[in-house]
Amino acid sequence: MQPFISLALITLLAISTNGLAVTSSRALQTGSYLESDDARLSVTAEPRDVSSILAPGPVNTGGFATFFNQNGQVGACGQINPDSALISAISIDRFGTFPSPLCGKKIEVTNVNNGKTVTVTIADECVTCPNSNSMDLSIGAFDSIALRQDGQIPIAWRFL
Repeated sequence: MQPFISLALITLLAISTNGLAVTSSRALQTGSYLESDDARLSVTAEPRDVSSILAPGPVNTGGFATFFNQNGQVGACGQINPDSALISAISIDRFGTFPSPLCGKKIEVTNVNNGKTVTVTIADECVTCPNSNSMDLSIGAFDSIALRQDGQIPIAWRFL
C-alpha cells in the first residue's frame, strides 16, 4: 500500500471512530495488523456508554389512569379507534395545541399496584385528568393492566 493511501486511511479512521483508539500509524485491515518494514497499526475498541442514546424517556409518577369508551368518536388526534385498540388520551396539559406533536407517540404505562405494563399510542386528549401525569386508557389497554372494577389506578409511565 502506498504511504499516501495509508496516511489517508489513518486520518479517516481517527476522524470517524468515536470510541476507538488508534495506537499506531499504519492502515487497518478488518481487525488485523498490517505489517511492513517500517510501521504497524492496531486499533483497540473501548467500551462506550450508549445508555443516553438508547434510553427511553424518564419515568413519570404520581398519575392515575382510568378507562374510556371510544363510541365511534374521532379522537383529538383525528382517528377513530375501536375499544380494543391500545391507545391513550393524555392529559390536556401535555397534549397542548392541535394537532399535538404527541399524537402517535408510544408510551409504556405501568400499574403501580400490580406491576403490569402496557404500551399504548397517544390518540386523544384527556380534559378530565386530575394532573399532567394522569391519562385515560382505552378499554383494551386498561383491561391488560387492571380490572375495570378498579376504576382508577395509580400509574407510572414513560415515553418510548
